[in-house]
Amino acid sequence: MRMSLRSRREYLRTMRERYAAAHQRSAKARIIDEVVDTLQYHRKYAIQVLGSSHELAPPATRSRRQRPLRYLEALPVIQTVWEALDDPCAEGLQPVPGGPTRTGFQSVRRRQPGRE
Repeated sequence: MRMSLRSRREYLRTMRERYAAAHQRSAKARIIDEVVDTLQYHRKYAIQVLGSSHELAPPATRSRRQRPLRYLEALPVIQTVWEALDDPCAEGLQPVPGGPTRTGFQSVRRRQPGRE
């Protein structure tokens, strides 16, 4: 049967304190063996967890921040144009031939001097 996450954290906190207080190599090896047997960790991971000085914190929950609406004043105009065009979707919108491109320049290939 597995330990709950809270129990594992409490156990590791206690074992980390014991590991830090142990000065002899044999005492540290016994503590590592106990952690490996109890938590079924690999030995190298147990050494890493016991040797870390920071507490294992629960993962932080990310809060979603509300983005400000940049075009709030223009929204009624945009909505009116959208409705006047009979609710166009992205698939139906096609570039106008000869119209502006995304960068604002026509994609006309110009000759470079010395090249033909």
